[in-house]
Amino acid sequence: MSQKNKKTNPGAELRMLDIPAEANRNLGVFEQLNSHESGAALALAFKDNCRLYYVNAGEKWLNKVVENRKAIAEQLPKLINEFTKEFFPSDSSGQVERAARRFALVAAAGELMTRFEITGWSEGEAENAASNMF
Repeated sequence: MSQKNKKTNPGAELRMLDIPAEANRNLGVFEQLNSHESGAALALAFKDNCRLYYVNAGEKWLNKVVENRKAIAEQLPKLINEFTKEFFPSDSSGQVERAARRFALVAAAGELMTRFEITGWSEGEAENAASNMF
């Protein structure tokens, strides 16, 4: 939009958040290399593993959502509100709060997937990642 000397409206900015692709660790988008030699090697490992395992986690997650839909529907608002309360700057605009709630949903889904033993992550890892991105 700026190349065409136009301004975006706040709703468009909210739908397309500008998130820098640098983790500030001199590793590009990565915070750690997880025993890989370089960021490129880690990216290739992601690519290879995604090709092998992408369906498994998605199917497991959808099955858990269906099996636990009532409990998840009860937990989600609480998890979203807790995240938003902790990480949302109280003096910010409504758009920032809406963005915070989107990151909260990602954090909540990641934490639920962890509880269902789908991710292999430690508890709190998804929330930490979402809060860092927010």
